[in-house]
Amino acid sequence: MLRGTPRDRLHEALSLWRGPAYDGIDLEVCVAEAARLAERRLAALEKRVDLDLRLGGHDEVVAELQSLVRDHPLRERCGTS
Repeated sequence: MLRGTPRDRLHEALSLWRGPAYDGIDLEVCVAEAARLAERRLAALEKRVDLDLRLGGHDEVVAELQSLVRDHPLRERCGTS
């Protein structure tokens, strides 16, 4: 059974991320899977930030949002909720 709120579970899952998947492996299948995993991580991060904002954690996510927008300027979801 899952414990905690969706926000708590996303915080926990994202804390397990340790950098780019398959870093340094140039096999085509690994490069494609790494891109897929990076996209899923970013989607989870966006969802967690959205939950933080909905729960009133505006002050806690300002720096994180600035970093996300700087790193992904064309990704509309990073700048909005």
